[in-house]
Amino acid sequence: MAYYKLDPNTGKWQAAESAYMPYTFKDRQDNSFTSAVKVYKLALIGVGSSIAYYLNALGAPYVSPPKGSRQHNVVPPSRPMDRHAIVFGSTDAWDASVRGDGFINHEQHLIGQWGAEVVEFSPDYMERAEFAGQNRDVFQRAIGVEPVKAEVTKISRFGHLFKVYAQERFYLAQKVVVGVGAGPHQRPRTMVVHQDAWNQVRDLDEFMRANPRGAPTLGARAKVVVNGANAGIDAVERAASLGYDVTWFIGQKEPAILPGNRLRFAPELARSAISVDYDIRVDPAAENRITITYKQRGNQQTSTMTADRYVFALGQDPMAQGAVGDVLITQGGLTEQDFEPLYDVNQVYGEPFQTVLGLQVRELQAARVEFKNLNLPETTSERGLLVIGAAATSLAGNKRAIAHNFREQFTPHLPQPATQAEFKAYQQQQQLISRAESYLQNKTVAASLEGVVRYDVGSVLQHAQLVGVRGAVAAMTGFAPEYLEKGVNLSSDNRSMLRVYLAQAFPDLDEALAQKFIYRVMAQRKEQPIGYTPKQTRELFREFAKEYLGQRFPDMKKDLSTILHPGLDLSRGGAKVMSALEKGRELQSALGGQITSVRKRAKKSQVTLSLTPSRYKL
Repeated sequence: MAYYKLDPNTGKWQAAESAYMPYTFKDRQDNSFTSAVKVYKLALIGVGSSIAYYLNALGAPYVSPPKGSRQHNVVPPSRPMDRHAIVFGSTDAWDASVRGDGFINHEQHLIGQWGAEVVEFSPDYMERAEFAGQNRDVFQRAIGVEPVKAEVTKISRFGHLFKVYAQERFYLAQKVVVGVGAGPHQRPRTMVVHQDAWNQVRDLDEFMRANPRGAPTLGARAKVVVNGANAGIDAVERAASLGYDVTWFIGQKEPAILPGNRLRFAPELARSAISVDYDIRVDPAAENRITITYKQRGNQQTSTMTADRYVFALGQDPMAQGAVGDVLITQGGLTEQDFEPLYDVNQVYGEPFQTVLGLQVRELQAARVEFKNLNLPETTSERGLLVIGAAATSLAGNKRAIAHNFREQFTPHLPQPATQAEFKAYQQQQQLISRAESYLQNKTVAASLEGVVRYDVGSVLQHAQLVGVRGAVAAMTGFAPEYLEKGVNLSSDNRSMLRVYLAQAFPDLDEALAQKFIYRVMAQRKEQPIGYTPKQTRELFREFAKEYLGQRFPDMKKDLSTILHPGLDLSRGGAKVMSALEKGRELQSALGGQITSVRKRAKKSQVTLSLTPSRYKL
């Protein structure tokens, strides 16, 4: 079989050997493929939050601008992407049919999809339905992305491509991004449930679906036992809000009830939570109830409790059927050694080795050689397989053999240094590698994923939570929201986004002053976990404006002296101007614009300063 590529010199197709046999396809300069079996440039696995964030961050030509965007009336290409992107999945996990109704324990300005406008601060938690709607809107605006409303069952290597199996057939893709979530809830491994008691046992999602807000389905003061600390918070809050009598089982660690939360019942119930061993037995009891037998930690005596429901919320299982580990490893044939960390190469959260943003499949050396021989891009940004979001956290936590390989990834295969400059660069590189390996010596990949939420996020504990997923996606794609032309979200925008905003909002800003402001924003996030209120934002920028004006004042005086050349008779008007500028260092209004002209009225001996109008209300 032949592989065809376009000769850029003759414009003709020419044949070449390829590892993609037995399939024939053409590779055009615009990376558009045609073949007997179509090869997609990008395959997205999942229709939930992580893939929606990723697709949104890619922007054009994948996603059309949102309604209200300044680009909304731009006519897209007739066949954008030539339909060489594809997305697989049927239902967002935040849809009510999966996790029930209710709210997410985070605010919209922290987790909402990026758009053309800065999301306004709100102290209210974001509704699940609204969040799922925003995700759905991203997919509906996807240009030229072919939807396959089915779940993927297997992903495997095929030469340097990947086979994606769904609906009893397969699809070929050059790059695959997997964001299918952490997996279904795992049962307590040592829990024993009598076959006649299963009707009263629920996982977290089953319980939330069966007990919507304001509509109790159990009898008055029904007894509900929730097993699970952090993952159990939603079930505890819902059960108590419906008037049920709630007992909370936890393990060794107490629930993390974060500062600034607006939960009504969980904080109080956490104080009376029972720390138990997981040797739990559930047996049937009279009147369709159950008897739960358990041991408190540190106490060998067993206790019993009669209840109407037992709810388990103990984390997810990435190896369950249809979950990320099953699709890639059990069914797909990949091994733990095939995966490596996706480091923070854009240095959004510090040095590259300090944070892992996701997982990726190791590049085959044969692929590099063949792509080079075919004069195709050698960068892996347009090929390979990424695992992002909660799927990455879950898989890294379960498969601990996934190891760091910073030296392998960041040591280019170059000849020995021949010049003094090359030798100096080599020394610097080795110092970086040594520092990285020392830092990573006792850190797992799973622990390094938490770098996203370690310093710059106020109300999140784990990478797998939505704020962490959103931040990781923005960092790996180098994303800058459109709204940075108008304003900034101090509550969630990363350091790079803040710097972009400052660069265009405050011309000629000193770098040290910019970094000082960014550091202040990040440091204060930990003190106000629900984000910056409008008042706090104004106060922060007011202080910054004074510093900025102080930095710019010498240049303003110099510019004015240039405009007011020595041949111009300033009389008393010039003195007034200089005096006004001196006072302007303390005046907020002086930041309203830049001096664009100075006009002297000869008869009245006055000088008028013309300022460009300010777009920013500080």
